[in-house]
Amino acid sequence: RFALTRQISAAIADAGARPGKNHVIIALGTKRRLDQIRAELLPVSVPLFSNNYHTFLQRHFGITKKHVDSARSNRPLEDILAEMAAVL
Repeated sequence: RFALTRQISAAIADAGARPGKNHVIIALGTKRRLDQIRAELLPVSVPLFSNNYHTFLQRHFGITKKHVDSARSNRPLEDILAEMAAVL
């Protein structure tokens, strides 16, 4: 479940992938095998998000700066998103 949705197609659209422009690969396997796949695809991969993906995610899921500032964590946005996903 990417982008905190239950439907894969909605998650892909929320992530910004567009038909004919982006390809998304969803893979399951051992960490070793997934690392091999990633290494093989890395030369032809482009980042799906800009360098400012935190702002995109925060705005998309309605997470306020106050909410982020109140989380006692080294990675507050990631923790808030994980908590939201756990609720689903």
